[in-house]
Amino acid sequence: MPRDYEINQSFLKTIVGPEDANLDVVAVHGLNPKNTPNHAEATWTSGDKLWLRDFFPDLSPKTRVMLFGYNANVAFETSSAGIREQAENLLNWLNIERKNDPGRMLVFFCHSMGGILVKRALVHAKSDKNYEPIHTSTAGLVFFATPHKGGNHAALGDVAAKIARGVLLYPSNTFMEALKRNSIFADTFIDDFRQHLEDYLILSFYETRPMGKLGIIVDKRSATLGLPGTRELQIGLDADHREICKFKSEGDPIFKQVSQNILFLLEAAWTAKTHKSSLSRLGISSLKTEEKLKFHSTWRTEDIKTHLYGFLN
Repeated sequence: MPRDYEINQSFLKTIVGPEDANLDVVAVHGLNPKNTPNHAEATWTSGDKLWLRDFFPDLSPKTRVMLFGYNANVAFETSSAGIREQAENLLNWLNIERKNDPGRMLVFFCHSMGGILVKRALVHAKSDKNYEPIHTSTAGLVFFATPHKGGNHAALGDVAAKIARGVLLYPSNTFMEALKRNSIFADTFIDDFRQHLEDYLILSFYETRPMGKLGIIVDKRSATLGLPGTRELQIGLDADHREICKFKSEGDPIFKQVSQNILFLLEAAWTAKTHKSSLSRLGISSLKTEEKLKFHSTWRTEDIKTHLYGFLN
């Protein structure tokens, strides 16, 4: 039987830790169906295969992969205070784990409402000097069916409640109403993050398979940010809300599609970071918006191996 702290306390666990790592990936889960202690792993696992540990290192050998675990059900039920607390826990754990290399490039992988927590954390990191290295090091965000805004004919709180119905076994009426009223889904929070969008490259995967009678849980309108293709790549996957980030094998066509697009994002992020460093040496503090767009358009290029070979291998 799991101990209480295994469920209720947050943690950041390394599952892949090469000694020569030059990139950190942090995977963040959403609601926990059974409030179990292994949900941080189960979110990304099909059968006995956790693709972040078993498949991804072959494509990106110098990447450290970490899982963030937290009591998502309580966090989302207790309104913005619960989300803010867990977002700060995530930032604090990252400071601890990255103390020896705080400037290492960082990318977040987020499933469902875990993306909301990560967005809250990044908004906080930008305004708090204690977490400034996390903000400046974060290059990319990979969202798997994260509800960024309301869907077709539904407010964002209603989309969140639909996620609860699809993911949790027996969500209480109290929990459902709390989700609908939760201020984390208010326009003010959405606007807060929108002001940060230029800081990151974004990959948004959305579900195209219905989940039983509930249908599509998070539709394309909700799961994408509506940014230009140079800032956000939007891809529909042949999966439902629960299975969208679970892959049985390296030969799975959906895994190939997901992983190759993640590598495109990493390529573009590394290109932009290298260029930014060059500008800094020349005394130029930052890229203008149009220059960012020009550089970030490289993530659609075909010569991915040329750019990635030295960095990821």
